[in-house]
Amino acid sequence: MLTHPDFQLLEEITPDSTGIINLGSAATAHRYRILVNPNGQILLDPVPDPEAWFWNNPEAIAEVKIGIAQAAAGEVQYLGSFAEYVDIDIDD
Repeated sequence: MLTHPDFQLLEEITPDSTGIINLGSAATAHRYRILVNPNGQILLDPVPDPEAWFWNNPEAIAEVKIGIAQAAAGEVQYLGSFAEYVDIDIDD
């Protein structure tokens, strides 16, 4: 997510009457995740195009959230090492 903490102020802008902020040339990605912290600071995190399918798929997101909750609850099963498969070529 936050891969580099160095932010630079590009400009100060004011939302229009509907709350829309025009990012202009600063917006180069096709899709963004919007994150807000308790201080009200907003971070736009570009979603790489190869990952966009996931964020457009509510079922996939729900399944991942279930898996995260299960892992947090300790509902895991060790399946052994998969190291023997590291050098296998995979056809896309």
